[in-house]
Amino acid sequence: MKIGLGVWTTGKNLGGFDVWKDDTVLANHSGVRIGASYIANVSLKDFMIFLKEELTKVNFKAYEMYAEQQLSKSFFVAEEQQSKSAKISLTYDSFFKRINSFIDSSHVVVADAGFPLLGAQGIHIAEPDGFVAQASWLSIGYSVPAATGVKCARPDKRAVVFVGDGAFQETCQAISTQNKLKHDTIVFVLDNGIYGIEQMLVNPNPFRGKEKVEYSVPDLNSVYSYNEMHPWKYAKLVDVFGGQGFEVTTVDELEEVLKQLGKIKENTIIHVHIPKTSIPEAIAYKNEEPGEDEFLNEHWNLC
Repeated sequence: MKIGLGVWTTGKNLGGFDVWKDDTVLANHSGVRIGASYIANVSLKDFMIFLKEELTKVNFKAYEMYAEQQLSKSFFVAEEQQSKSAKISLTYDSFFKRINSFIDSSHVVVADAGFPLLGAQGIHIAEPDGFVAQASWLSIGYSVPAATGVKCARPDKRAVVFVGDGAFQETCQAISTQNKLKHDTIVFVLDNGIYGIEQMLVNPNPFRGKEKVEYSVPDLNSVYSYNEMHPWKYAKLVDVFGGQGFEVTTVDELEEVLKQLGKIKENTIIHVHIPKTSIPEAIAYKNEEPGEDEFLNEHWNLC
């Protein structure tokens, strides 16, 4: 059963499920919808009161995205294969799996739109109001300046930002304000070198790995050039804005940086290298469906 309270059912926040099925309940200020049925004039407040009463009768088992029983077998096979190498490259899932045990009650997570949000949604949050995301409009770059407000509102907490390279390039100057205010925010810039979520929406073929389709149209076989990012030395921005910077590519390098963060009391930028065609498992299932450009290519071939 899926229950949405006060949500807008936009195409960006449905997570790939069908809101018209009978196992989906959506309640807002004007009524309640169960699948295709709609019950008007039910206040959201009253609905939540009765929902709370019903939920007390249910035995729940917490779902943890980065628990071993939840990750697919392919994740652990890939991890085992990589462990035979001297250096284990980071992926979105291996990064957030490690971060899951790093985040605690002293942190407030701020997640940006795109792959960072999809990966960060599986992090265990220790207490209420510990996760901030711009999940309705998905404005890229929101997270970095939002962390300024988070720290001002909760000076007893340390903001931890997860932001993609494309999003970070939009609003990185907010780091300057944070340093002026003597904040201790941690910014993880997840650098896959591309606008990953945009590529996936129009053509997920490059993310399919061994299941990749070989099209006769060359552009459908690789990341589009317009989605390629201009590379920055993100950790070097602290030379301009202040703070400390690190650059990591492997699991071991990430581990070393995480050990140091508790001793650092100033703003920190951590440049995290992610392979171009890595994709969070939380959205990887969408690769099975053709993207917009693949659909159009097939349609044109039939005409």
